Parts: sequence; C-alpha cells; structure tokens
Amino acid sequence: MKRVVVTGIGAVTPVGNSASAFWESVCIGKNGIAPITRFDTSESKYKLAAEVKDFDPTQYMEKLAAKKLDLFTQYAMAAASEAMNDSSLEGKIEQDELAVYFGSGIGGFETFCESYDMLKEKGARRVSPLFIPKMINNIAAGNIAIRYQAKNACVAVSTACATGTTAVGEAFRAIRHGYAVAAICGGSEAAITPLAVAGFGSCMALNPSEDPNAASLPFDKRRSGFVMGEGAGALILEEYEHAKARGAKIYAEVAGYGSPCHGSRRRSNSKRQGYRFGGRRSGGYSGRKNLYQRTWHRYVLKRQNRNHSHQKRFWHRGREKAAYQLHKIHDGAYAGRSGGSRSHRGSTCPARRYCSAHNQPE
Repeated sequence: MKRVVVTGIGAVTPVGNSASAFWESVCIGKNGIAPITRFDTSESKYKLAAEVKDFDPTQYMEKLAAKKLDLFTQYAMAAASEAMNDSSLEGKIEQDELAVYFGSGIGGFETFCESYDMLKEKGARRVSPLFIPKMINNIAAGNIAIRYQAKNACVAVSTACATGTTAVGEAFRAIRHGYAVAAICGGSEAAITPLAVAGFGSCMALNPSEDPNAASLPFDKRRSGFVMGEGAGALILEEYEHAKARGAKIYAEVAGYGSPCHGSRRRSNSKRQGYRFGGRRSGGYSGRKNLYQRTWHRYVLKRQNRNHSHQKRFWHRGREKAAYQLHKIHDGAYAGRSGGSRSHRGSTCPARRYCSAHNQPE
C-alpha cells in the first residue's frame, strides 16, 4: 500500500477567507459568530450565526460563472483553488490520475429556498432552469473536476457534519490502494437561511443565546446547542513518492482512516424472549414457537379495543384460512393416486375438515 501526504490547503471560513487568515484568527482567538445579516431575525428566536464575511467569488471565477453557482459551490471552488495553488500540482499530474472527493451536507439550500419562494409567488414558469444544477449536492465536486480537468473519480460525499472528514478519508483510501495518484478533497456548506435556522431550531439543536461569546460552548456544562455556520475547506492529498519526486511541500502524512456505523434498530431482549433462530436459546422448534407466540401476543391478543370474544373469532378465522391453504397442498399430494382423492377417505387426514376427499358424497 502507498503512503499518502497532504501537499495543499485551502479554506473559506467565518474568520478568514484563506487558510493563512484562518490560522492567524485561530491563534489569536478571533470569534466568527455575530448577528445574522442574511435575513430579518426579528421573528426568530435564534439571532446568531457564523457567516463568511467579505467574500468575493470573482477572485476565483468569472462574474457570469459565479451567477450560475450556488454559494456553497462558490466556497468550494475558492477553497479548492487555494489548495491547488498551494500544492503547485496543476500541470504536474496526468488528468486520469487526479480525483475529486468533495461533499456537502445539504447542497444548494439557499437556491432551494429562493426557488420555492419564486414558485409560490410567481408560479412554476418563473422557476429558473438553473435551479437543479445549482442545488444538487455533486455540483461542487463536478465544477472542481471540470476546472482542473480531473478525470479520475469524481465523488460527492454527504454524511451530515462528517462530510468533509469522510471525503478526505475516502480520497486517502483511493490513493493508498493505487486508484489515484492525487485528489482534491474537502467539504462546503452555505445554509444560513430562514428555513434552515427554523428547522434546526425546531429540533432544539441551536443555542438561542444572543451573546456571541457564549453561543458556541462545546464540552462545557453550559452548552445549549450549536450555532449555524458556513464555509469550505479543501486539501490536496498526494501519493508520497509522487510528491517527493516533484519536490512538493509536505504538510503531513495521513496514517489511517475509519468510518464505522453504530446505527441499530430497536428490538426486544433476545435472551429473554428466546426467539433467535441460530442463537443458543433458539432450541430449534422451541425457538420458532416462541417467535410465533411473541408475534401472536404482540399483534393480536394485545390489540386495543378488542374484547375477548372478538379475539377468539379473529384467531379461529386465521386458523381456518391456514387450514384452507393446507388442504390445497394435501389434495395435490393425493391427486395422482388411483381413485383420486376418495382413496384416502378413511385416513386420518390433517386437513380433514377442508379436504375435498372428505366432503364428497358416497
């Protein structure tokens, strides 16, 4: 397996629109949280956000091109441009060896909200044809790939708050196992809109504090939610020998990456219920019997507003239906015998009540 190193960094953040400005702000403890300026918050409980300030997309693209891109894509393009310039990789790698792994938690949410408002106010005919191309999550990765003629994998990652980290990790794996030589990777977000703030606020995720210095308090007992933010970050990952051969500046080496999922579904205690088929408590038939009993009690006997007599009728009706299905199999099994179904008229048929052989006249 190959070694993977970082050779370029780019950032657009609420405390600086470049990696160097961001680092300087972090070192002096600058706070990027301030009152929201994108929309009127007079009717909102949440007044603060970490907005990107003084961002000029025309530094990274033509003005006409910027109008066709959502803000999250503009941020992504700016961060990727800085990272590529920092790495000096452009023109020093084959097109089919350069990949893009770039994502966003939700994509062009600002475009989504604006287009919906247009639909409500002026009708469907006034919705822009650029609505979908500006909104979809993979448009940032796609524009970066077009800009730098990256013809290896172009992957748009979306894993909520872990999107950027996942993109870097998947790019690392691609290079480590030889699928690519270098990759532009990172994440971008621009969702400070009335709808997004209202949505996060409704699920009690945001801090309602109006003090910028007491709004974002991770790992603190006073913590009461997070603060909406925006921006983009980009890294250039490169195979170590390739970076060394071209004399690239190496910031760090990526040693590993993991992405487990700890999701689980609600279920009863299998040891107590004894319904695991392959488990120690299944006991073959007894395990299945316990499963049937549990299902019966759960879905029939415990139904609300059903009296005992109705439950008995329900049970008998289900039993009759099952026996009716059984007699079809039974008739088919004896159909080939001489005399047809009547040949076993005196036998102890398990479906005697429903078997045609027991219901024919003498």
